[in-house]
Formats: sequence, C-alpha cells, structure tokens
Amino acid sequence: MTVSIADRLKRLSLRRQQLLFFAVVTVFVIVLIGTSVGVTARYAEVFGTNLNRYFHIQELRSALSLTHERVEIFFRHGDETALERIDEAAELVETSYRRLNGMGFTDVPSRHELQATFYGLIAYRAAVQEAIGLMQGGDDRAFVSLARADRIRGYVDLYLERLFQIQLNYGRRGYEAALRQQNAIRVLGISGILLVGVALTVFALLFSRSVTRPLDRLAREAHALAAGDFDRPAMEVPVSGDLQDVALAFNRMTTGIRELVANLKDQHQLQQQLHQQELSNLSMERLLREAQLVALQSQVNPHFLFNTLNSVARTARLENAERSEKLIRGLSSVLRYILRNPRRSVALHEEMRIVEEYLALQAVRFGERLRYRVAVAPEARTAQIPPLILQPLVENAVLYGIEPIEKGGIITVTATTDAGDHTLRISIADDGAGMDATTVELLSADETETTGDTTTGIGVLNVRARLKLFFGPEQRFDMTSAPGNGTRIEISIPYNEEAETYGLQRADS
Repeated sequence: MTVSIADRLKRLSLRRQQLLFFAVVTVFVIVLIGTSVGVTARYAEVFGTNLNRYFHIQELRSALSLTHERVEIFFRHGDETALERIDEAAELVETSYRRLNGMGFTDVPSRHELQATFYGLIAYRAAVQEAIGLMQGGDDRAFVSLARADRIRGYVDLYLERLFQIQLNYGRRGYEAALRQQNAIRVLGISGILLVGVALTVFALLFSRSVTRPLDRLAREAHALAAGDFDRPAMEVPVSGDLQDVALAFNRMTTGIRELVANLKDQHQLQQQLHQQELSNLSMERLLREAQLVALQSQVNPHFLFNTLNSVARTARLENAERSEKLIRGLSSVLRYILRNPRRSVALHEEMRIVEEYLALQAVRFGERLRYRVAVAPEARTAQIPPLILQPLVENAVLYGIEPIEKGGIITVTATTDAGDHTLRISIADDGAGMDATTVELLSADETETTGDTTTGIGVLNVRARLKLFFGPEQRFDMTSAPGNGTRIEISIPYNEEAETYGLQRADS
C-alpha cells in the first residue's frame, strides 16, 4: 500500500515535524532576505560609485579654481614665493584628475568629456607657464597669456560641468531602476510574510491538537506541584510516544521532589532572606553615597543670583560702567563654573582660572591689602580633578586669613607633579591670621562631621570629605597653621589626565 506524504509526516516525531516546518520557513525567509539584501547591496554600490564620481569632479574643479586664484595673486603682487603655491595647486589638479580618471567611466559621452578635460588641462598649464615666464621677463604680453589661460580654464570647467550632468543623469536612471527593483522586492516580501503567517497559523492549529492539550494538562500538574500540592495522583500517561516519556519523567520528578522539598524548604527560605538582606544593604549603601555626593556638591545653587548678575552687567554696559561690568562678568564666570555638573572632572587649569578670577574680584574689594600669586607647572595643567576643590580653600584664606589683618597679606596657590610616584601636589598658603592648634586639629580629624562652613560655601570640611570619597586612601590633605603665621594646606592626589565622571560608579568601587 502506497503511503502518502501526509501520512509520512504524521508518523514523524513532534520534534522532527517542528524541525522540518521551521527549516522550510527558514529557507524561504533566507531566500527572501538574501534577495532583498542583494538588491540593496547593488543599489548601495551604484550609489557609492556615483557619489565618488560627483565628489572627484567637484574636487578637480575646486583644485583648478584654486590654481588660477594663486596665478592671479602672483600677477597682482609679483611675489616669487607664490610660485611654490602655484606648483602645489597644480600638483593637486594632477592628483584630482588621476583620481577622476581612475573611476572607470565606460560610457562614450563621459569619456569624451574626460578626454576634453585632459587636453584642456594640458593647454591651461602651458598657458599659465607662458604667462608666468613673460611676467618674470617684464613682457606686457603676460596678461594676454593670462587671459587665454583663464578662457581655457573656463572651457575645462564647462567640460567638467557637462561630465557632472551626464553622471547625474546616469545616477538618476540607475536610482529609478534600483527603486523599481526595491518596490518589487517589497511586494515580494509582504507576500512572503503573509504566506509565512498563514503557514504558522495552520501549523499552530494542527500542533495544538496533538501537543497543546497534553502539555496543558502537564502545565496544570506542574503549577499544582509548584504551589505545594504534593498529594495529587500521578499524571495520566498519554499514548503519544513523545509525550509519554515526558509524563513518565514528570511523575518520577514529582516523587523525587516530595522527598527533597522538606529538606530544601528551610534552606531556600534562608537563602532568600540572606539575598534580600544583601540587596537591601547594597541599595542602602548606594543611596547613602549618592546622598553624600548630592549634599556635598549641591550646597551652592546660585541660579537666581547668576541670572540677576547678567541683568546687572547688561545695565552696567548700557550706562558705560566698564569696570563694574568687568567685575560682574568675572563674578558671573565664577558662578557659571559653580553651576556646572559636579560629577564631571575638570582640568586643573580650569579650576586655577576660577581661583584667579575669584582672587581678582576680592582684590577689588581689599585693594592693596590682598596680593596673590597663582602658579601651575606646565605638566600639571591638564591633570583632572573634581570641580570646586580649590576655590573654597582660597575663599577661607581670604576671609579668615587676610581679612582680619589690617595690613593684609599674600595668598599663594601652586601646583606641581611628581613623576616618581605619579602624584599631583597642590598648595594653598597665606601669611594671614592663622589658626590655633584646636581649630587645626578639629579640621584635620577624620571623624569630623562634614557639614561645611555656611559662610564660606562648601568649606574645608566639605573639600576633605569629597577628596576622601573620590580618592579614598590615595589622597592626602595636610594643614599646618599657627596664630599670626598664616596657614598652609597641602593636597596630594593621583595624577590623571583622563576625564572622569564622579558619582555612584566611583563611590561603589
């Protein structure tokens, strides 16, 4: 008895039926996609070739125009050094022509225009050389030769323009042909998708009859088992050979789970509790460090003041108050720097620039009482540091070091690098009022609360806290001071020229 193809398919296992069906669908989709990709690739290749031709045509026109401009400059000024620039432009013309000629023009009109361009370039170069020679000999006929060279250049430019138009027409026709092919592929693709959708629908209906129902029963038993119902009877074993093995294995698994679940239940609950506790701890630590960063780096928020200062600066300009406008602009620059993203690192020279602008503003206030010096070693200028590390310390030096003394004093800010241990060293020193030992000890203690100084903005404690948060044990913050002998702060941090984002990534490391 002859066995039909449908009967043979039914006798196959479910796995082989699925593999056969999806193999047919996959082959169909691959052919469809391959056809579409091939058409797209051909279109992209044609488009790229045309684009390169357009570019090289315009490149040659630009080089020829540049050459003539330099020839005219030579004739106007008689500068002998311009001859070298003319030779350079002429070499650029030759290079551009070789590139254009190498683009593989095969059509007769394009080859004709390209050949005309070649002879035109030869004639143009000869006319230019003749004009230059006559010019150097003082012969008035040099300008006649120059005019002839300009006419020849115009002809060559016309040839190139016609070549450009020819290639535009070819490109348009090629694009239209590729577009028609792409539309045909699109229709074929839509039809193929619909066909695959219908085939998948039919296959799903047929598959559900022989597989889905037994699997549904298996799923219900599995859900009951997962819910802790281990007293259910064994699952009915279906007739189908494929699903029979699944049902038998499931029943054996159920028996094994009944024996193991009692021992694993307590252990599983304990592991879950430990895992949840660990996640909670990590979350709390991350939130704490983020809160520390926000609290430490966002205490200054002078948006309203910054906008007001801009308005005042414009008013000062209208009133011709140049010095007032300069001071307001300087203060606005400092505030703009403060408003930048506190999580982005800055180059040391940017921080030093703000320090100088701040000191310049304070110098207007204090006059001769305040003198300052800011020096940065050249190799240290590009070092990356967290923003607003130095300005608060300089502010403290002005307010608590220089201001209390009638005669004023000097503030010195320096930065150097140590090639030996790859360290950036920054010093802020003043010869002002200084501090007593108790204050120095309080500001130097590791357990000091980093609340900052409300008068000076971020303050010494805030700076120390951020340095520790960003660099950990790799940073050093040393302070020495005595009443009447000024204060010196030494900062040592790793030298790094790579820009960095300070935040949770660094805090969690």
